[in-house]
Amino acid sequence: MGLATSRAQAPSGLTQKGVRYAPDGSMVWSLFQEISEGRIAPGGRDPTLLHSDELVAAFEPIGPASQNHVVVVPRQWVKSCLELTHEDLPLLEHMRTVGEKVLASRSPSSTQEGCSTPFRQFCFHVPPFNSIDHLHLHCIESPKSPLGMLKYSPFDTPWCRMYGTVRQGLAPGPLSRPIEGVRGGAARAAPPGGGILGPPSDTKGHEAE
Repeated sequence: MGLATSRAQAPSGLTQKGVRYAPDGSMVWSLFQEISEGRIAPGGRDPTLLHSDELVAAFEPIGPASQNHVVVVPRQWVKSCLELTHEDLPLLEHMRTVGEKVLASRSPSSTQEGCSTPFRQFCFHVPPFNSIDHLHLHCIESPKSPLGMLKYSPFDTPWCRMYGTVRQGLAPGPLSRPIEGVRGGAARAAPPGGGILGPPSDTKGHEAE
C-alpha cells in the first residue's frame, strides 16, 4: 500500500481531536482513517503501516512511550472505547491479537536467544483524556519512559483503561461468533449513558495522549 507524501485535505466542517464532523454529528473525515488507508503517512519514527488488513491498521504513534509502542486502529470509525458494544467483541479481540503480533515482531526478544518475554501492556485512553476521537488500542512493551509510566499506567486510571477491563465490561466469557467483517456506515451514535462501560468515574487527572 503506497503512502501519501503530503497531508490529505480534510473536508469542511467542525474539526475536533483529529476528526471532522458534519452538521448532523456524523464523521466525514478522520486522521487515523486517512493513515489507515495510506493517504497520510504515520507521524512516528517509522512512517509506514506495520500491519494492514480489512479490519484494522497498526502504526507507530507520535511520541511513543517506549522503544516498542504501536497503536491498532479499526478502519470503521468508533469514537472511543466508551462506545463499544457487545457486537464489537470480535473486532476488539482482533485488535489485541494484531497488537501482540506486531509488538512481538519488533521486539529484541524475538531475535535474541535466551531473552525473556518483556511485559506488554494494552490499553485505551478514556475521554476527555484522549487526543484523537477515533478508537485506538495502545500496545506498549516495557521499559517505558517516565512520562509513559504516567500516561499509560499498568492499572486502570481515570484517563487510561486496560484492555482486559474493556473486554470484561462488554461481555465476560468466550466469544460466540467470529469476525464477520466491518459493519457498514461511517458514523455511529453513542449509546445512552456513554455505552456499556459508561463514562469514567472521575474525569480529573493528567492529560493523556
